[in-house]
Amino acid sequence: MKRFISVFFVLLSGIVIVPQSVLVAQQPPQEIPFESVANFLKLPPGMNFGENAGVAVDLVTTDGFLLPNRVLEERGLLARKGFPESYDVRRLLRFVADLKAGAPEVSAPVYSHLIYDILPGEAQLIRQPDILILEGLNVLEGGGRRPEDESRPFVSDYFDFSIYVDSAEQFIKQWFLLRFRRLRQTAFRDPQSYFRKYAQLSEAEAEAFAGRVWEEINGANLRENILPTRERAHLILEKAADHRVERVRLIRERVTGGAGDGAFSWVADRGLALTGAGGEENGPGSVTGAPRNGM
Repeated sequence: MKRFISVFFVLLSGIVIVPQSVLVAQQPPQEIPFESVANFLKLPPGMNFGENAGVAVDLVTTDGFLLPNRVLEERGLLARKGFPESYDVRRLLRFVADLKAGAPEVSAPVYSHLIYDILPGEAQLIRQPDILILEGLNVLEGGGRRPEDESRPFVSDYFDFSIYVDSAEQFIKQWFLLRFRRLRQTAFRDPQSYFRKYAQLSEAEAEAFAGRVWEEINGANLRENILPTRERAHLILEKAADHRVERVRLIRERVTGGAGDGAFSWVADRGLALTGAGGEENGPGSVTGAPRNGM
């Protein structure tokens, strides 16, 4: 890769154990074709992301680096899928290290949301892009190191810029439940779907099951492993209940390599503010004047 690896950390699209789709809260769910291989950057056939600007951009999701279901079952981790211990971290580290070192070609495993597992024999080939977007849940881990871990690399050590898409837990839970209801009527009915059995549940059984999944798996993973990494991102996008980005925070010390004691933040309908070390907005040293309507 010519210059750098960019990580796009998408919290909202990845904390579910079911296929990903997008639903707007409190509105009828839109029709979205189900695809077994996740790709949140959908482009017209024959077009590559960034090619109009003359920049080669590739997207890789960390789903492909989940351990196969067979291995998770052997280790008693199938119910912990999506938690840090369910990933092949060594393979992911080797992947980003080889890219950063300029290897002419590297490969990433391919994950299917239809069968809920790695596709045997399938690989995504990456050939020295200008920018790599790595999307995943736990990629920003690596904050505090114990003395004995000083020489141990973390995936985030290889990132040049990171984005964390955030929202209140109540909204994320609501989107998960809406998504689960919708998928019971669509993708779960596919004969090949790993989740086909959930399409046969009664409404009451399905609601109870989804609630347990949230509390025991997705919500727990969010609180224990994902949310604590938020402040390690360079840029934090905060989404409202309707999926509208209502606040943008640029962590200044991460962008400047340690200089500064605050973060630039943009709030919908309020402008740009400099948040100081104490967290106050529009306080001493703050600046305003960003566009007030839309991004």
